[in-house]
Amino acid sequence: MRWLLSLAALFCVSVSARAAEIAGRIVFRGSVPAQAAAGYVGRAASGETVNCFAGGTLTGDRMTVWCDTYRPRRSLIAWDREKGCSYRHTALPAGAYLIYARVGERIAAWKVVKVASASAAVRCDLSVDPTARGDVIIEARRPPGALNVRLTPVAKGGKSLLPAADLGTHLGVDTDLANGSVRFDGLLPGTYRAELRRVQRGSRGDGSWAVFHDVTSFPVTVRRGKAMRYTAR
Repeated sequence: MRWLLSLAALFCVSVSARAAEIAGRIVFRGSVPAQAAAGYVGRAASGETVNCFAGGTLTGDRMTVWCDTYRPRRSLIAWDREKGCSYRHTALPAGAYLIYARVGERIAAWKVVKVASASAAVRCDLSVDPTARGDVIIEARRPPGALNVRLTPVAKGGKSLLPAADLGTHLGVDTDLANGSVRFDGLLPGTYRAELRRVQRGSRGDGSWAVFHDVTSFPVTVRRGKAMRYTAR
């Protein structure tokens, strides 16, 4: 998935519930986007990595979309022109979760929260600010070949936001290099891990495939209103 993250939650508090869930509002500062999604990647106390998301269109008067792919876990996004946008993730195992709101191909808000037990509920509102964005330009001084760059948000010091979970697979944004450089625009400010990878692509009867081979990785910083330039050596 090519989506990237944001820092924004208005509040998170735990209350009692019949089954564990995380729910809240998604507050859009400025204009409301045509489409949005709400999702999570979680690391259960058992060690299992879980994920799900639901997305829909916000242009009508009302909308409700459930994702039932991972039943009994379910994800909901809802829209009401008067009440705004809300989300809900249900039947969650105890553990740590990175929840996010997505607009287009970019993660627009995120927050890491903990679910203490299978009977807990966490209330967490996310705030989406379209003006809080920056760009990153990466150049690769490497021998010719098919190269790809993936950016994944990390905590200060380069530590994973959700230890032992592969956030790059679920939440990283990547693109192939063209003429030795690539530009990522519309990223939320913060620290990211940039991974330079060789890529092999092909196709078969049921679709296309890609195999990646790690070359190097390094930290990059996204600053609001800036275009930061880095070189992969």
